[in-house]
Amino acid sequence: MSINLLTLVSHNSSQSPHTIIRQYLQPLPEIEQLDHLLNLFQSAHENLQHISETVVAAWAYVLEKQLWTTRYPSLESLQQAIHFTDTIKPILDANKIFNSRMSSAFSTIYINWKMLPHDAIPVAIRPSTISQHLARELARLSQICSLEEAMNLIQKQIMVRTTVPGRWSSPTVQSLDVLKVYENKSALLNPSSNQLTSLSSFDVVIPLPTNTQLSSTLTSESMQLDTGYIINDSETEESEDSSIQYQRRRCKCSSKFKTRLNKIKSHTPLIERHRFLSDTCHSGVTNLCWDHLRLFCRQTAGLYSNGITLPILQSRINDVYKNLHIHNSFVHQHRNWFNKSTRDTVATDSLIPYRYLSTPMPQPTINPEVIFKRFGGTATFTEWLDTGVILLPDLCSYLNDIPQQLIDFEFNLYRHHFAESPGQPAKGFLRNMFYSGIQQLIRQDPGWYAMQVACRPDHEWRLICYPYVAKDPEIGENTGFCHMDINIEKYLEAGIGFSQLTSSISLDQEFEDGCTIVVPGFYKRIKEWQQRRKDRGIRPAGTTTDASSSSYNEQDIAIFGSPKPYPCSKYGIRLTLPSNIHGSTKLTLQRRRVLYSWHTRVAANGHDLEIPGQHSVEELCRCHRDLEAPTRGVAGELVTHSRPPFRFPAAISMESSSALGDALIGRRKWDDPMVIYEANLVLGTDDNAALQYVHETRQKLVHNYIRCVENMRQIEPMVFPNNSFVLQSS
Repeated sequence: MSINLLTLVSHNSSQSPHTIIRQYLQPLPEIEQLDHLLNLFQSAHENLQHISETVVAAWAYVLEKQLWTTRYPSLESLQQAIHFTDTIKPILDANKIFNSRMSSAFSTIYINWKMLPHDAIPVAIRPSTISQHLARELARLSQICSLEEAMNLIQKQIMVRTTVPGRWSSPTVQSLDVLKVYENKSALLNPSSNQLTSLSSFDVVIPLPTNTQLSSTLTSESMQLDTGYIINDSETEESEDSSIQYQRRRCKCSSKFKTRLNKIKSHTPLIERHRFLSDTCHSGVTNLCWDHLRLFCRQTAGLYSNGITLPILQSRINDVYKNLHIHNSFVHQHRNWFNKSTRDTVATDSLIPYRYLSTPMPQPTINPEVIFKRFGGTATFTEWLDTGVILLPDLCSYLNDIPQQLIDFEFNLYRHHFAESPGQPAKGFLRNMFYSGIQQLIRQDPGWYAMQVACRPDHEWRLICYPYVAKDPEIGENTGFCHMDINIEKYLEAGIGFSQLTSSISLDQEFEDGCTIVVPGFYKRIKEWQQRRKDRGIRPAGTTTDASSSSYNEQDIAIFGSPKPYPCSKYGIRLTLPSNIHGSTKLTLQRRRVLYSWHTRVAANGHDLEIPGQHSVEELCRCHRDLEAPTRGVAGELVTHSRPPFRFPAAISMESSSALGDALIGRRKWDDPMVIYEANLVLGTDDNAALQYVHETRQKLVHNYIRCVENMRQIEPMVFPNNSFVLQSS
């Protein structure tokens, strides 16, 4: 065309677009008016596309160069100043949609022509850019025409357009050229069809016939449309809408058939339903309308009709008719044809949408002697059975790879933020320290876990660590005590706490004048001592059993033995049976930091823990997730002494290091296949596989611990700007 209507409007600001368009078009023939308007639509779309790409590129440049810093304090300030949400963001969002549509069109072209538009179009007619409109028209054409034929037809159409006076003379292919080629080709392929093109964003509108022309092509008979449905299957009553319609005859089913069909209900005896099925199929089902055929198939044979075409449904009901004499076996062979109430039930029905039954993961087989030889060092299983207490000095020696100052930093930070409750001595515990990085690390250690499983009398392998405070007594502080972490009456009567071991790791070298004390082998004679307690009239125990000098007296010591010191090396681990009397030396003469794991059994139901009164598994998982102190103690008691009311604001969750470690702190369930797999590795009979797994997991633990402390060092000054340990210590 000699004049581009969009250009004419954009260069004339003195008149409204409405006036300009009407003045320009009215003198022209209607066919030329349409061509001008279609060209305007195409040009407008291409201009919008170009503007959109320009805005996207400009905004990307702003972000890349951070240009807002020259005038605004932040990117948000710039966005507010330019009304980003109303001006720029809609363009960016529209560009994403545009790119998606272009990708779809390009994919269609490549699938059909084996090359992209830029390569498919000859150089002589190739435009400088491929517009979205052109790409979509080419995609449509590629579905009905080969590349060679398409390009020949397009070049002929361009020649027609450029040789007609008054038409747009651009030698490059336009979307309108491709549209006309598509219309002509479609008409040749399907001359009887009405070429009504569905509309979507930026599609060219193809003029429809006038009402008179349209009505003349439709008779009353052709207006009788079937409502044949193709619907998704479900186990519920089949839907009667949301369908794809195809043309059919109006219902001509006999009144006798419809009356008989209406009498068939779900409770109708099978023999009556099959008699009706047999009579109808014998006469033929091809004359049944779609709606009645569907109902007939469902009521008499239990066939699904959802997602089934008319010929297939007719074929299936005839197959049922031919095989009524072997009905049960036929239904079993074609069970996917039939609804749930008709087919027999098989095990895989409960799996849907899954297809196959699975085999449960093999659970670990525990051999405590193998585990002791692997991880116990010089300690032996025989020694454990004899005394009920062992020291494992080298089990966690890998912690020497952690810079000492990181552990010191954590303890000193929690000490800085600790406020002792008035009138309630801390007894050497940092009662605000539940989830330091080092505590999170040791709870996930696979070696300590394996030794816990081996030493537990029940050898339970599904365990979770019960959060507990860290011990860091002041030099000279009195921390002496002697007891058992069980209620002795409940232990002997019901086995409560029978397998929950007392275990700890020392972060400093211990000595005999500052360590845990234990009466070795006492667990073998606990019944005798309980009888002596009863004879002396000692009051029943609480959640723990007192073994101080007033309860475990000189006569008891002479019979059962005195508590002996069990000093741990740095990063050494102690394990003690719960029925052994144990405690601590009285005075703290050097720094003695101790952490407790409290590995606790998870019941087979996945809900309950080991001791009545303890949190449920779900509640304990929530404590670990939210880094909050439990409200009930490890012995099942209600915590009343200096429990932190909320998460320590600077506490950081350590990243996952293993599936097994996740289960030990409630991040995964024990039926997770990777948890079971890793438990089998560390508890199984293959020493090399177990040791390799433990080594690799510990490397991840150390790495994640260091990151955790680094993060805490960043966060603590932000949440305590006026009382930061980090800021004050630096």
